[in-house]
Amino acid sequence: MATQNWSYVQNPFDNATKRNFKKMLRLATDHFDKLRDAAATDVFVKQLYLEAVTAYDEFVQTYQDVITYKAAYQMHTRKLEEQMELLSNDKIKRWDIQIQSIYLDTEFEYLALLPNNRTPFQKGAYEVRINECFSLAAKLLNFPNLAHTQAAVLAFAQNIKNVRSEQQAAERKAADLSSLLEKNRLALAQAMQKAFSGLMYHFAGEVEKVENFYELQYLRAANSTPKADEEDELKPVDVAQDSIPESAKVGLFADKLKPDTEIFIENNSNVTLEAWTAENVQETAPNRKLLISPQQSASCLARDFTTGRIKELILNNTDNITGSYKIAIYAPDSSGS
Repeated sequence: MATQNWSYVQNPFDNATKRNFKKMLRLATDHFDKLRDAAATDVFVKQLYLEAVTAYDEFVQTYQDVITYKAAYQMHTRKLEEQMELLSNDKIKRWDIQIQSIYLDTEFEYLALLPNNRTPFQKGAYEVRINECFSLAAKLLNFPNLAHTQAAVLAFAQNIKNVRSEQQAAERKAADLSSLLEKNRLALAQAMQKAFSGLMYHFAGEVEKVENFYELQYLRAANSTPKADEEDELKPVDVAQDSIPESAKVGLFADKLKPDTEIFIENNSNVTLEAWTAENVQETAPNRKLLISPQQSASCLARDFTTGRIKELILNNTDNITGSYKIAIYAPDSSGS
């Protein structure tokens, strides 16, 4: 019998929140509020809560840190853009006029200072334009009669370099925290799965009570990401969304997959879907396949379920009715981890 990734051992909290930190925040906050409330009168639930809450607290703190440093990065970016605009207009014009008050733009001295006129200060990469400022300041040292201009150019160059450094530092910190946030999201999903198992055990015989600990809308496959979540969601390399005929197979993302490409599949229908990677849809399916139950989502790496030839993703509708899906693929390490 073919071996499949049994849907019951998949982590629904990971699948439902993958690539979407805001959704995890809402799902987990609702869940832990309910756990905390029940823990006041149930010793078993209290133990589950205490074992899992550290992962929740760490995720929330990192989420807040990411927001803080993203805001800092945006602030420093606006400052840098303002300084670059100032360089392109006011500053280089002022310096040029001061130089031309002594040397005509056809004289050797002027051409030694501004061989390409104002253009290098108005176009090009930030680092190149900042370097042009330092270069001009250095050249002006050879012109004592332009000492005032030299001092102004050097002061501006040092200031704009500092602004650029602050912006890049905030960007690096935000990127590092985003990587940590993804790791903490996964750790939280694992802690929630463990708590879920405990709740299933604790309420055996009346498992309907387990539903009271979750907002189920966050655990169901969705057709789209709410606009409020879009900026939190990490961007995929490519997305495919379509229907799949009854008892049919389709090949997707040809030549876009690598062994570590992450694949996230939402099954938005009432059929059971199978997925694996192969050379093409004609190739014999492997023994192990990723199983995506109706109205559920699942994820894997391209190398996890494969014939050994990772060229395209094969999606198989195992039922005799039409299904539908949405699939996103992410580049290796696109989460920053």
